[in-house]
Amino acid sequence: MSIKVANAPVNFGIDRAGGGAPSPDLLLDGLAEAGYEGIDSGPIGYLGTGGGLLDRLARTGMGLAGGQVDLRYDDEDACPP
Repeated sequence: MSIKVANAPVNFGIDRAGGGAPSPDLLLDGLAEAGYEGIDSGPIGYLGTGGGLLDRLARTGMGLAGGQVDLRYDDEDACPP
C-alpha cells in the first residue's frame, strides 16, 4: 500500500497584507526542488485558473492537494448571509 501525506496551505503567506508574495512560478519551482509533489491553491487565482493552472502545475510536476475559498466574514457584500 502506498500512502501520500499532504500539508496545506503551502503558500508562504502569499495572501498577507502588504504584498511581497513570491511569483507563482518561483513558489512552485522552490517547492518542487524541495521534493514536494502537491500544493494548496492559495488565494483564488494566485496559481492561475483553468488551463493556465493546469499548465503551471504540469510544468513542475505538482499536483493540487487542496484549495480554498476566501470568505471575508467582516465584509457583508463579499459574504452575504
